[in-house]
Order: sequence, then C-alpha cells, then structure tokens
Amino acid sequence: MLHNARETTPKDVLYGVGITGIIFLVAGYIPAFGIAWLFMLPLSIFYYRMRLGRGQGALVMGVVSAIALAAWGGFTPDVGLGLGLLLLGFMLGEFSEKGLAVELTILYSAGLVFACGLVALLFYSTMSGTGVDAVLSSYVAKNLEMSVKFYQDAGMAADRLQELIDSMDTLKRVMVGIFPGLAATVVILAAWLTMLAARPIMMARGIAFPYSGSLNRWVAPDHLVWGVIGCGALVLISDGPPERLALNLLIVLGAVYFFQGIAVISFFLEKKNAPRPLRIAVYGMMIIWQALLPAVSVLGLFDIWADFRKLRTVPGDGRDNNNE
Repeated sequence: MLHNARETTPKDVLYGVGITGIIFLVAGYIPAFGIAWLFMLPLSIFYYRMRLGRGQGALVMGVVSAIALAAWGGFTPDVGLGLGLLLLGFMLGEFSEKGLAVELTILYSAGLVFACGLVALLFYSTMSGTGVDAVLSSYVAKNLEMSVKFYQDAGMAADRLQELIDSMDTLKRVMVGIFPGLAATVVILAAWLTMLAARPIMMARGIAFPYSGSLNRWVAPDHLVWGVIGCGALVLISDGPPERLALNLLIVLGAVYFFQGIAVISFFLEKKNAPRPLRIAVYGMMIIWQALLPAVSVLGLFDIWADFRKLRTVPGDGRDNNNE
C-alpha cells in the first residue's frame, strides 16, 4: 500500500471542504458550466483523499455532502449525481492505495458508485411515490428544458430552436431508454479523467501518485471489439428489451474506446511536448463539447488496427502492462 508521509493540519481539511464545496455549488447554480464543474468533484476528493488520508478525506466528503443537501433542501437527482461523484473520487483513492491496476481501480470504483446510484434511485422513487421510469422521465425532461433555455439565451435561430422543441418528446423517450448506459458512461468517464488529470497535479505538489507508468499507453483488451460488433448487430436486427440492452452496452463499450482515444491524444500531446494550457484546452473541449465524444471513441476503436502509438513494436508496451 502507498502512504502519504506529508503532515496535515486542520487548515488542510478546511481548504478541502472549501474548494470542493465551491465546485459543488458552482456546478449546481451555474448550469452553463455545470457539467465541467461536476467532473472536477471526483478529482478534488481524490486529491484530498490521497493528501489527507482516509479519515480526513472522508470528513471532507461528509461535510461537503451536508452542505450540498442543505443548499438544495434535501436529496434531489442532481444532488444525488454530485454525491455519487464525490463517492467516486473517494473510492478511487481507496482502491488506488491497494495497488490495483488502473483499469481495475476504475472498474471497481465506478461499479460501486453505479450500484449505490441504482439503490438511491429505487429509494427515491419509492419515497416520492412514483416509478423509476417516471423519475427518469421527469429528470430528463427538466434537463431538456434547461438545454432549450440555454440555446435560446445563446441566440439559436428560431427555426432550429422550434425543431428542438418539437423533438423533445422523442428525445425524452430515447434518453430514458439509454439512461443506464449514459449513467454508467458518465461515472466511468469521470473516473478515467480523474486519474488522467490527477497525476500532474499530485506530482507537482509532491504527493505520491499510485501509478508510475503512463495512462496514455493504455489499450483496451482486443476481444472487446467483438462486444462492439455483437451489440451493434443486435441493435440492427432486434427490437424491444434486447435492442435496449444492446444499445446500453454499446454506449458503455463506446466509453471504453473513448478512453483509448484519449490515451492516443494524450500520447501525442506528450510526444510533441504540448504546453499545459493547450492540454487543458483539449481535454476541456471534450467535456464541454459532447459532439467530440463519438469521434474520440472512433479514434480509440481504430487504434486497435492502426496502432497509432506503435505500441506493438515496443517491448514492454501498454498491451503487456495495462497498469500504466
């Protein structure tokens, strides 16, 4: 197990609560930047979990959770998402200290958070007296309405805005159907980006980082491509629950290849010695401009055959050591 030998003080805990709390509040009160700020929550908690240790890291997470619940008057789906991301950052720290491979750390942490989210959703739907589908429909509808308002305030053309409004019912049905896959993808993506962003931050501050290798040499197992092919075929030839299940699995597999795409991009940014502001801008665009996500996934998928980083020709490459 890894240990952080640096001494901590109550001031460090206050900094952790203050910084993480501000991130949570900004994500909730400024919707235009909400997604980007939400993805900073697990990074902040991971940093303070590794910096302060288990006890004080849990204290930071608990106090911030209490602040969020008080600020929004109790548990809501949005607060639940934020709390889940806090738990994700903490669990990434827990599993990291056990010396697990990075993909297992992400898998176990994301799986635990997803399971807790499912339990919380069932509990919330029971307490509110509505079904799970009704809760999801209401949540999706609320976010679609916020998106329409955002585009309206941003000056979207009236005809395109009307098209978006007219398609909201269809969009709502589709998004409710793929919500499990989207939720799992968000959690896994947040975990991966946390581990990717944490290393330079922690190394710069002299805090032990659990992985000595480079995440930009990571590759997905080759056999996963058959899952993509199988799920894609099932989506095309089936309907009903089988199609819905295959589509959700395809979304999750797309996230896996998104990570490989990020690894490829990160590899070449490092190879070209790109300045840190450029790297931050590139990763920030991936979070804010969701249209880039499928393109990055396709890049990761084609890396299986193209081997853009030439890892297959280098002894001890990422394919032989996925801990990197």
